Amino acid sequence: MWCTLKASRGQVSNVDLLIGFFIVLFIVLSFTEVWNATVIQLGVFDSRRTMDRRISDVAEALVKTPGSPPRWFMLGTVNSTSVKSMGFAARDNVLSGERLGRTASMDYDDLRSILGLSREEYYITVTDLESANKTVLYSIGRDFSGQKAVASRFALLNGTIVEVKVSLYFENTTFMTT
Repeated sequence: MWCTLKASRGQVSNVDLLIGFFIVLFIVLSFTEVWNATVIQLGVFDSRRTMDRRISDVAEALVKTPGSPPRWFMLGTVNSTSVKSMGFAARDNVLSGERLGRTASMDYDDLRSILGLSREEYYITVTDLESANKTVLYSIGRDFSGQKAVASRFALLNGTIVEVKVSLYFENTTFMTT
């Protein structure tokens, strides 16, 4: 029996109190552990959602906008002070070879800053989907190993259907807070 009564005064023994204390302690510690695991999973989920939104925004801007200023690719110096946003489009979903060529020759860190990336590494490819072996026409940035998020958009380049694939690489999904 869980409670040992002494005489008829309703007293509980020290052993019963100790057992009860350990049961309550076990329940509280179990609840705390489950709570912590849930909070960590929510953080990872939120970080991944933020990364997916960020990469989608970058890919969308590249194929739908000309950038800011619209003729940024004609500037003598292209960096984060002279260009506010990057875009490859001459028109919505129609890419400009001049913009792509200029972007491919840019400094890695300058382009990362223009794209609004902070700690993420990036790699952008433009692939000709109409060629037999799907030729990569432009590769911009560095191809890293590790966790990544990828967004693809389709557009036209010189009358050819191309895929613009943007990859963002990151070390840990929980570092994303912005």
